[in-house]
Amino acid sequence: MDFGKNTDAQFMLLAGFIIGTGLVITTVMLNSLLFEGNMAVEAGNELSKDEIANLIMITQDEIRKAYKNSTDPGQNVSLKFNNFSNQMQNFSSNLSKIYAMYGESINVSWDIERWKSNQYANFTENGMAGGRPDWSVVEGVNASSVSIFRFTNTTFSITGFRIEARNSSNYTVWSGEFNSSGYKITNTTGTSYGNVSGQSIDLNSTSYYFKQSIPPGPVSLYFINGNNAYGKFQIQGTANGRTFYRERHFIINSTLSYYTSRLRANFTIPFSVPW
Repeated sequence: MDFGKNTDAQFMLLAGFIIGTGLVITTVMLNSLLFEGNMAVEAGNELSKDEIANLIMITQDEIRKAYKNSTDPGQNVSLKFNNFSNQMQNFSSNLSKIYAMYGESINVSWDIERWKSNQYANFTENGMAGGRPDWSVVEGVNASSVSIFRFTNTTFSITGFRIEARNSSNYTVWSGEFNSSGYKITNTTGTSYGNVSGQSIDLNSTSYYFKQSIPPGPVSLYFINGNNAYGKFQIQGTANGRTFYRERHFIINSTLSYYTSRLRANFTIPFSVPW
């Protein structure tokens, strides 16, 4: 009888120990799940790389739309800066409302001083003086399909800026070098020299032998030493069976300010307009 009572007591103690241990394990696991869940929620408040890329893209699109809308023919020239700022202010306000729904704050600001003072963009890849000087503007274009190839309000350094047309073998079939003294055109038929008329260059003019001397077939257009020149450029035509359009006047800096309870970030990006 004593042995049975002792056995029952031991089983009761063992059962109590197992239940207690189970409760501790369950509590620890539950706390761990809650902690990880909270961390996931808080981490969701941080700006991811995809969100940053999306913000930059939609801001770039809006800045270019606002510039085009305010400078289109028929618009009041004296109100172009106000019209641009009004459209961007409306964009920033709507963007702030969207982010506020998720407990976040976003603000978009812009700097148009270069535009106001007619400080034209460089012919570098990003339009800044320190940008990549040698770059591909468009690829797979037939020279005969280029309807516009124009530079205006241009200023060249003494060391010069060069445009190259390269074929599919990366061989230069045409080049135009421009500096403060004049221009030099080199093509498959030879070399020619001349003076730039004022600050405008129309490469579709017969003076530059662009369409006349480039053999049939696709070529890629490159800007070389783009940091040695600035102004406006416009190129339009057909490449790879599709219409392309490249045009740049100014650089507008935009600053995106992002806030949450755990994060504050400011980043400024230079956007070229109208392209």
